[in-house]
Amino acid sequence: DPTGIWQADDGKSRYKVTYCGGDALCAKLIWLRDKDDKNRGLLNQVVVRGTQSASNKWTGTVKQADDVYSGTMVMTSEDSLKVNGCQGVFCQTVNLSRV
Repeated sequence: DPTGIWQADDGKSRYKVTYCGGDALCAKLIWLRDKDDKNRGLLNQVVVRGTQSASNKWTGTVKQADDVYSGTMVMTSEDSLKVNGCQGVFCQTVNLSRV
C-alpha cells in the first residue's frame, strides 16, 4: 500500500500519499527543509497525481516549481517509492522512503 508519509532520500522534502478517487494516487508536498526551496509555493498542494497503469505503478503528472511534467510513481518495495517526471528529453527521478 503506497499511502502514507514519504521522505525524499536527500532529506529535503516530505510527501503525504493518499488515494484520490478509485485507484488514483495523489502526493501532497507537506514539508520542505530549506526555506529558500524553489518548490515553497507548492507546499500543502498536490504535486503528483496518477492513475494505476500496472501493478505498483501509477502514471500521471508531477509538478515542480512552475512546471508540470509527465510522470510515474513506482512502488519498488514496501518502503521505497520512485517518482519520475519528464518534459521532453529532460527527466528527473526522486527516490522516496517511507517515514
